[in-house]
Amino acid sequence: MSRMSCRTALTYSLVAVILACVCSPAYAALAAGLGRPARVEMAGAPRGPADPTFAESGSPGGPTTAAASRGRASVPPQDQVNAHAKIASSRLLEYRQTGQLSAADYNAYRRIPAELAWAVYRLRTRGARAAAVDVAFVLSTSSRMMTPARAHILCAIMRANAHHYGKSTLRPSHMSSRDFAFSRMPRGSFRYRFGYGWQFHPSAALQSILLAHDRSEEATFLVQMEEFDRYTVPRSRNALPLAEYYFPYLDAQPGWSSSLPQARLMLAYNYAYLLTAHSSHLVKSRKALELLLAPLASGGFHNGGADGSAWFPQYPAKPHLRILNSQLTVALSLSDLAGSTPSETVRADARLALDQAQLAIRTSLPEFDTGWWSRYGIGMARDASIGYHRYHAFALIGLAGAVPEPEIFRTHAARFLAHDASACALSLKPRAPLYVSPNADGRNDRASFDCTATKPGHVSISLRRGRTVLGPSDPVAWVNAGPQTLRLPSTFGRKLPDGRYVLTARLDTLLGDPSTPSTVTSSQIFVDMRPPLKPVLRVLRSRSGVFVHFTLRDPGNAPVRWTVRTARGGRTLRRFSAAGWTSRRGAAVFLSRSLLRRLSGQSRSPLGVSIVVIDRAGNSSRGFARIGSP
Repeated sequence: MSRMSCRTALTYSLVAVILACVCSPAYAALAAGLGRPARVEMAGAPRGPADPTFAESGSPGGPTTAAASRGRASVPPQDQVNAHAKIASSRLLEYRQTGQLSAADYNAYRRIPAELAWAVYRLRTRGARAAAVDVAFVLSTSSRMMTPARAHILCAIMRANAHHYGKSTLRPSHMSSRDFAFSRMPRGSFRYRFGYGWQFHPSAALQSILLAHDRSEEATFLVQMEEFDRYTVPRSRNALPLAEYYFPYLDAQPGWSSSLPQARLMLAYNYAYLLTAHSSHLVKSRKALELLLAPLASGGFHNGGADGSAWFPQYPAKPHLRILNSQLTVALSLSDLAGSTPSETVRADARLALDQAQLAIRTSLPEFDTGWWSRYGIGMARDASIGYHRYHAFALIGLAGAVPEPEIFRTHAARFLAHDASACALSLKPRAPLYVSPNADGRNDRASFDCTATKPGHVSISLRRGRTVLGPSDPVAWVNAGPQTLRLPSTFGRKLPDGRYVLTARLDTLLGDPSTPSTVTSSQIFVDMRPPLKPVLRVLRSRSGVFVHFTLRDPGNAPVRWTVRTARGGRTLRRFSAAGWTSRRGAAVFLSRSLLRRLSGQSRSPLGVSIVVIDRAGNSSRGFARIGSP
């Protein structure tokens, strides 16, 4: 273990003792179990920490909007699919003939494009349209992006999809992972993404590879690093190693990269050198660091500030998004590299970059503290999930042991841990008597509550009317920690009969451990889909004017609000409205003869009067009658 790693381990041992005194045993165990803060392995967490493909901007655990829209796309013609397969096969043959691909690799890869084209045909004929769209995307992307440097990784992605869909027509759940016999990569390296098929996730793969090194599983680490090295792509003339993603994300097209796997890659190469003494690994570690420190404009990941700080964007295509967990991971990786590399030049560069990264965290840290929880990122509206929140706290403690003036890091880490130690609670307060009519008319379609949650998470709903219980539903909303407005989806309750319901909301923090049990709270809503009965209008003439008498009829005798208007030729001339909600069943409006003359003007078009009646749920009905000439 490097000197820096030893200092980090001692720091966490101290944290474990402190937490044992002031927190629950679960927290002490969690702190004691942290080996290296840059790669915290949180069992049961819904997402691995600091993986750029798990951004909190999309639905957690669900497809992004772009992927969902691709799921509704049409399957391309089979001739087009076969053409993509032919292009990919011909390029592999070209690389073999020019010596850029070994005979063994060519024999392993040459049938994969045809197998993938056959999988699209098989899925199409069996009605698995969504899966066929995913596989067709993988094939077209691979044929378009195929180069000698990308042949290994693209063929691995194609092979994963061919292996799965060669035998199955079932689409896996979003972000599910599995092992493939052709690969020695750790589980979680290949994950399924709606709209894009099985994809390789370099950040998750490197996280598991580094964890194998931390567990002293040296043989496993070296075998997995050997395969991962084949999946990297050299950037620029200096052959700077880079790990790429081959699906679109946050407006970035396939082939995008992230600072997070880049920081892990430089560290993994350094550890490979320390175990094998192969100079090629040390060279690649230096080159990976060189690319990490290159400016964004040059294809790197360094976004320097005027104050001497530097943010390393998790998504270079959107540098304004500042993601805390990735910046912490980069900083801690730089710290580990500076403490373990035998190269004085690399040590100096890593130390300088660490100073810049920690300064950026130091100046931005108050923006990440909401007073209730930690934010996932600046420029994003969501709080961090509970797994990321804990990672923020413990990574800050680890960073405090590696930099000067660490008080601000320890202070915010303690605040984040205090937020986490608070009881999980959810409260709902309906806004006024809550009447909803989810009929898509734009009025009172969605129930709204004043909501306060002590922790962020998913909210699911169940309704009870008498002895009938409906639900619980799938998660209907994500809530941040703190006060906010919770609005149920406009379709919620659409198929329910009218009546009064007791609504029970459940907050699930997604981690599922005993320290954060889910919480429930109750309120009530009134579902009212029936509009008031059509009002009956009677026009009574007299010498002084016209009385417009109307009868209001509501099925449940609930209060209503009405508006009367006089019109001619579709143009409103005068409007009369009730002062508020009324339970009166009838009302009248008097139109004097002089008023009628002024409204009519010189036109001979007859006047009309209409009434709109609206109940508390927003349902409405209309009535109309002609007044005629004054």
